[in-house]
Amino acid sequence: MRYEMDTATGGCNGSRIIPCDAAVWSLSAESGRDFLNITNTDFMQVLVFKTNLTDTHCIRQVEPYLEAHPHIHRWNVDLHDCDNILRIETEKLKGSEVENIITKAGYYCEEL
Repeated sequence: MRYEMDTATGGCNGSRIIPCDAAVWSLSAESGRDFLNITNTDFMQVLVFKTNLTDTHCIRQVEPYLEAHPHIHRWNVDLHDCDNILRIETEKLKGSEVENIITKAGYYCEEL
């Protein structure tokens, strides 16, 4: 993650915030000091699940559900793992929501 500070205000002309990834630096007019101001608490996370997705046919059955979801950035299934691990990269989803998606597709899914 990278952070940037806006030096254009020089600390005298009020506060100015420059977005940069999930956090920003802000220059406070009151104190004249720099501080980290978290303005977005949505950070990328990887959710991991045990499933019964045992082959490519099963994966093709759940693919439309996963691809259609706007908060799933990337996903994969490890068929070489004994638990057929599903990994989901997301900023906003909870494990229970992914479990519901896979269950609606007709498969078992349990967050690890």
